[in-house]
Amino acid sequence: MKSILTAEMLEQANACNEEEDGSTGQLDRFREMFGDEIEVTPENFRAAHEAGLDVFWALDLIFDPLERMMLGADFAEHVLPIFEEARPGDMRVRDCITTIRRFIAGDATEDEFDAAARAARAAEAAAGAAADERKW
Repeated sequence: MKSILTAEMLEQANACNEEEDGSTGQLDRFREMFGDEIEVTPENFRAAHEAGLDVFWALDLIFDPLERMMLGADFAEHVLPIFEEARPGDMRVRDCITTIRRFIAGDATEDEFDAAARAARAAEAAAGAAADERKW
């Protein structure tokens, strides 16, 4: 099933339509990029993010908390190859994605979910620190 975010949904949620400096706001830029609607996919949301659109908050308009967790797992899985290329053998993020899906299905406990999330955050921090070191 496709999930769609519409300009009307954004408008009803009081999305910004004018920036503080008077430039084109989020809603108009959304319409310029996608017309009146966007299919919720990692590729589309990445394109929106790279164009400076703040659309991730709008996921609350479409999904309940468990659906947002599953979507988060889908988005993370989409970029997982980038992480795994940079950190070969580090399975913490992959394990977290699996645990999220198990938790949603009722096959993982809250403690397992929390432990996997902490491990994924630690992996993210380690990857960020390594990237920062390479910059210098």
